[in-house]
Amino acid sequence: MPLRGVRVRGRAALVVGIGLAIALLAGACSDEAAAPGAENATTTPDEPDFVAVDDAVDEFVADEGLNGAAVVVVDRDDGIVHEHYTGAFGPDRVSLIASASKMLTAGVLMRLVDQGRLDLDAPVADAVPWGAANPDITAAQLLSNSSGLVGLVEDPTFRPYICQYLAIGSLQDCAEQIFTTTEDDERIVPPDTEFRYGGAQWQV
Repeated sequence: MPLRGVRVRGRAALVVGIGLAIALLAGACSDEAAAPGAENATTTPDEPDFVAVDDAVDEFVADEGLNGAAVVVVDRDDGIVHEHYTGAFGPDRVSLIASASKMLTAGVLMRLVDQGRLDLDAPVADAVPWGAANPDITAAQLLSNSSGLVGLVEDPTFRPYICQYLAIGSLQDCAEQIFTTTEDDERIVPPDTEFRYGGAQWQV
């Protein structure tokens, strides 16, 4: 579905991930036209045939007793080239995609790098005034979970970073809160010295 989110958890998330991976592979290998009458799918005669992928996802959803799934294939040049929804999922469904957004975040940032608009190795402080609170942390360290901020493994409910779970204020407000709090001063470590998987640094 268009990136409005997907309320998928556990194996349902796996369905989407597997479906997308298979769909991308099928798109690269197939030049056959889509079978007519494919229910809940949008294809044209000029597009690859994803019927087998759609059928596999539908079968998995049924076998595992899931409430539905979505498959969306996006081409770099042509945009969305195929969509398929089953069960409770549809193109207008607003859902949470949780850690799946990390791939999108990294992709967007790397596109900005390609355009010469972002230096991943520059301090966050170069981009926003509040970045001076942690002047040595770079975007690359945030993306690689090596920023030194408190991670989810160390403390998944660390109170100063709790805004990462709450729909309060803006994403920017949460990032500023995470970066400027002094309550983590005794718990952060220097960048590039420790791997700490965590949502807070991805918020930033």
